[in-house]
Amino acid sequence: MSETMHEITLRMDKAIETKDTATIIYCFHEDCEIILPGLKLNGIKEIKKWTEQIYVHFAEFLIIPEDGFIRGSLFFRKYTIKATLHDGSEILSKQTGVLEFEDRKIKSLRLDFDRTDFDKLDVADALAKDWGSSKVANRAIEE
Repeated sequence: MSETMHEITLRMDKAIETKDTATIIYCFHEDCEIILPGLKLNGIKEIKKWTEQIYVHFAEFLIIPEDGFIRGSLFFRKYTIKATLHDGSEILSKQTGVLEFEDRKIKSLRLDFDRTDFDKLDVADALAKDWGSSKVANRAIEE
């Protein structure tokens, strides 16, 4: 028996949480896309690079499913991301996603969330790049 869209999505969630990039990539169709606020990724290579970048910023990543429904080849879902940064602080982000499936693979993933949920991360990145020191960035954020 083949996996349902919901089961594939849960498997991908678990792979994201365990930093299993190979399984994440396996869940996606070869000719896939991910659309985020302000960013569009096309194809497996870009998605692999994006998932690896996530782990640079987050020590832990938890996906808490809330609600969802299926219509045809689309899976609509709500969930909360609980991400722990390497300094121990946490980010909570309520998100929605629409996954389009083709041949039991994710063809398109559209995510919607409030970008301000990640302000602390964006400020730390900008300061570290400008000043060349994460210690300076962390001190600036704390102040």
